[in-house]
Amino acid sequence: MIEIRNLYKSFGDKEVLRGINATFGNGKTNLIIGQSGSGKTVLMKNIVGLLEPTSGEVLYDGAPLSGMPPEQVARRAAYMAQSRNVPSIEARRMVLHGRFPYLSFPRRYRKSDYAAVRRAMEKADALEPFSAARPMQERSGGQRQKVYLAMALAQETPAVFMDEPTTFLDVRHQMDVMRTARGLADGGKAVVLVSHDLC
Repeated sequence: MIEIRNLYKSFGDKEVLRGINATFGNGKTNLIIGQSGSGKTVLMKNIVGLLEPTSGEVLYDGAPLSGMPPEQVARRAAYMAQSRNVPSIEARRMVLHGRFPYLSFPRRYRKSDYAAVRRAMEKADALEPFSAARPMQERSGGQRQKVYLAMALAQETPAVFMDEPTTFLDVRHQMDVMRTARGLADGGKAVVLVSHDLC
């Protein structure tokens, strides 16, 4: 379970988050909705440790997020960002990045990592014929979005955070993403989605 207690976040004189309290339980799908620029992404980044709150705290199963090393956080919560650079890398290797929290340096992938990647790509509908090896830059926006979702799922964490996960997707694939989210929650994960649209 993830708990947010009295969370504030400011950038200089601009207060973006004010006294946010919320709980995200395992086995539930949660939606953070609001207008563009209302602070949804800032909130999500505070919850996964990419930003530090001005005050308040985030707890993972009762333990403060502020005291956790990054790799420990990455084993508890996967984060699918809203916007990213498009690297010149094949899709399968991109999804393998989701296994980084479980690898020491130098990174050597195990059979279990490749198996986790295949499961994640299947769940995200990113295993189209011949596409797993196709470079990211040669994929459509919707296909890239599926790969980023697969990368988050490959972390195999108890919580999954998705920031605008249906961007670039047509209606059918938007529904597929929502079914995937529901399936993850049914499997016991805490799932949190950000959206500016109820559709």
